[in-house]
Amino acid sequence: MHPVKIKGLRFVGLLLALLPGACAEGPIEKTLSLGTPAVSKVMANLAQHEVQFLFTEVICTQDGSNVFQDDEYGLKDARDHYPASTTKLPVALLALEKLQEDDRIDRYTRFTVMGEPNGTSFTNELIELFVVSNNQTYNRLFEFLDKDEINQCLSVKGLLARISHRLSIPDSDVLTTRVMQFSGAGVDPVVIEPIENSTI
Repeated sequence: MHPVKIKGLRFVGLLLALLPGACAEGPIEKTLSLGTPAVSKVMANLAQHEVQFLFTEVICTQDGSNVFQDDEYGLKDARDHYPASTTKLPVALLALEKLQEDDRIDRYTRFTVMGEPNGTSFTNELIELFVVSNNQTYNRLFEFLDKDEINQCLSVKGLLARISHRLSIPDSDVLTTRVMQFSGAGVDPVVIEPIENSTI
């Protein structure tokens, strides 16, 4: 399921908790009509909360194949869909691609990001990213790639998406990336200087 941007409510978690018990036909509508207080509060003012859902159910057939059945609610082409943690996978893959292009560093090379006291490696960061969905890990990958490079790569790969900012920090939309320094045994320090990104 693609998470949805809701102002002030933990609506996605609630929906995820309710959906497994929903029927295969129209699970979103069924869940929204249950009358749960938090859901009812949002449904009473849909325009304010910009509610959008896209839910894909994976149905395992008797022959062992999978059928994907989509259900949607409130989707509009003119309105951005906020994908939350689903942005982490493409950014992680792009970071690994970029690492392969630089023979000075690899996923085991230790690095620090300006303003952070502790060093880490991409191996550690990728584990954190996918095991606990760590937003700070995503932000470090964002610093490594920069916003413009991420969006250019997504476009080249034919993905109709746009990543605009870091996650869950006060200065998430600052356009300049932070300095990163890579170092390790037998490796001369590699410094990635700040990159100024476009406003779009």
